[in-house]
Order: sequence, then C-alpha cells, then structure tokens
Amino acid sequence: MIWPLVFALVTLVPLTVAIESAMHFSGSAIDGPFQLYNAMRRVAAGFRPGVDFQFFHGFGVAYLHYPFFRLFGAGLRGSQIAREMLSAIVYPIVLLVLFRTFVREWRLSFCLAAVALALTLILRLTAIVFALNGMLGLRSTIPTLLPIALFLIRERRLRTVVTGLALGIALFVSTEQGLAIILTYVAVSAIAIWRRTDRRGQMLEAVGALAIGVATTFVCLLAIGGVSGALGALRYNLRIVPMDQYWYFGSPPNRRIA
Repeated sequence: MIWPLVFALVTLVPLTVAIESAMHFSGSAIDGPFQLYNAMRRVAAGFRPGVDFQFFHGFGVAYLHYPFFRLFGAGLRGSQIAREMLSAIVYPIVLLVLFRTFVREWRLSFCLAAVALALTLILRLTAIVFALNGMLGLRSTIPTLLPIALFLIRERRLRTVVTGLALGIALFVSTEQGLAIILTYVAVSAIAIWRRTDRRGQMLEAVGALAIGVATTFVCLLAIGGVSGALGALRYNLRIVPMDQYWYFGSPPNRRIA
C-alpha cells in the first residue's frame, strides 16, 4: 500500500501549487488565462462558437473546462481554478493509466507514476503539469492515451472506430496536438502497411480511422456552432491561425502547412 500513498502525496505537490496559483493570480495579460476565460464567458453569454467568437486552442478545451468554470462561481476566479486544477489532476492520472496499461501490475504502476511525476517536477517540465499559458499537458491527453487503445483493442473494426473517435476529439480539443497526432498516426500507419503482409487490411484501417476522425471533429463543431460555426472554426484554426502563428507553423517560404 505504500506506493499508492507515495503517488497520492507526490500528486498533492502540483495540485497545491496549482490552487495557490489560481488563488493569487498573476497570469499573463496577453495569452493563456484570459484566452480561456474569454471563450467561457462568451459561451455563458450565449454566443455561438465559430460565428460570434473563435478560440485559438480548439473549442473542445473550452467546453471541457466550462462545467468546472460554472461550479467555481464563473468569472476570472472560476476560470483560473478550473484551468489550474484540471491540468494538475489530469497529468498524474494519465501517467498512472499509461503505466498500468503496459506494466499490468498496480503496485509497480503506482511506483513508476510517482517517480515519473517527481522527475517531471525536479526537471521543471512545468508546461505539461501546470496550465501556464497553453495548457499543453491537458491538450496532449488524448494523443497520449491513443496508444493504449491501439495496444489493447485487437479486433480491427473496433480499433478503427475507437482510433477515429480519438483522432477527431483530439483535434476538437486542441488544433495543434490534434494535427500532430493525426500526422503521427499517418506515419505509423505507413510503416505498418509497408511491413505487414495484410497491407490491404492495414490500409483500410488507417483510411477508416482518418475518415471517422474528420467526421467526429465536424460533428463536434456542428453540435456547438451549427454549420456556419463549424465551417468558421475550421477556417479560423486551419487557415487564419497558421498565417499568423509563424513560430509554430514556420514563415514563408518555410511553410509547415501548405
């Protein structure tokens, strides 16, 4: 029982820091905290996503925080508590789930998760533990968990559906991380098609997963903003943002996305 206790104690460290950061706010005025708060206050006011306002990271991350935003009283304080707490709680859980999947033993999984979390803090990899200005750890959750589905699900049709749903939701939650995991999946699938004897089946699985992923993203956007909202969000995140975010997508003529 000692390792679950150690894991819980180590988890309390980033959680305590996160709550303290939320209660004594000193965030950047140009990104991060106010960006998320702006999206959630507009949702609360009845604005249509993709039509009345846009959100840089992906609308899914705003809706993921929204129930906690309302729970903690809305306003900037509610937004900050939701932002900080979710990031600090989700990252340790993801570590534990990953180790449990591949190690297959709870005691060792708690041990490895506690060590990994401690090393993350010692090495000051704060961007994946705390919200900071980009909520990177939280937005990377679904891409990080996708290998678990690929590893556990042996039946091809079910794996295709689950993978497609994960890809689509990942893009809905985070444009950058969603694009990254889609490109990674394409690369891994290409290697699998090249190396395996059942190339046709592997190709159909990859194409099916990508098609389901695209459909899932569009359905999610459709549900929150209608047709015009979905098209507006896609145009903003896949065309307008890459034209401006040169530090991520590259600058002409070094275009990362054509």
